Amino acid sequence: MTSIEIDEYDLVISRAQNGWIVRCLSESDDKTIISSVFTDSDDNDFNVSAADSLKDLIHEHFECYMQSKRSAGLVLELEKKGWSEE
Repeated sequence: MTSIEIDEYDLVISRAQNGWIVRCLSESDDKTIISSVFTDSDDNDFNVSAADSLKDLIHEHFECYMQSKRSAGLVLELEKKGWSEE
């Protein structure tokens, strides 16, 4: 098994066969690593499925950087077609 070293504010994001895995330290115990799984959607297009689960991951773990009613920030949208297909 491979060991990873994670500092206080680090997030380790990795791609699994059917989604994304995020590892970070527990806020209450710096010796405990918490893993969150973001499973791909059931869309038949792999790119759409993987992008959709990645969007969910970004929204959950980087919420403070998202645009809100009173603050600037990121806006993420999933487009299911490419530019040339529109």
